[in-house]
Amino acid sequence: MADRLSVLKYYLYYKYKKRFSDRSALERWQVEKIRKHLEYVGDHSRLYKGMKKLSSYPVIDKKFMMEHFDELNTVGIGREEALNLRSWQSANGISHLSLGGNSRAQFRHIGKTGDLSGIG
Repeated sequence: MADRLSVLKYYLYYKYKKRFSDRSALERWQVEKIRKHLEYVGDHSRLYKGMKKLSSYPVIDKKFMMEHFDELNTVGIGREEALNLRSWQSANGISHLSLGGNSRAQFRHIGKTGDLSGIG
């Protein structure tokens, strides 16, 4: 329940509180968010250690991700532990929680200009 309230809190914040003066202000905010995310991943993922620019990151598929799960993971959870968590969630009726998301969605709204110069 706390997760749903957190999602609702952020939804309401960005819908009603966080206003951008124009499209370029929104795009600057998006670029900064992506920059911070890439910095975190570069600091915490063994596979992407030291990578800070979007252009440095390869495009990967699910097969590669699953084969390199332990090296990609940024919170120290191994593949087997994550799969065991999924089984435990299903057994306990909480399978609605996600272990991952659609990575394409993170970059879907960067802007029609496609200007990512601030991040790579």
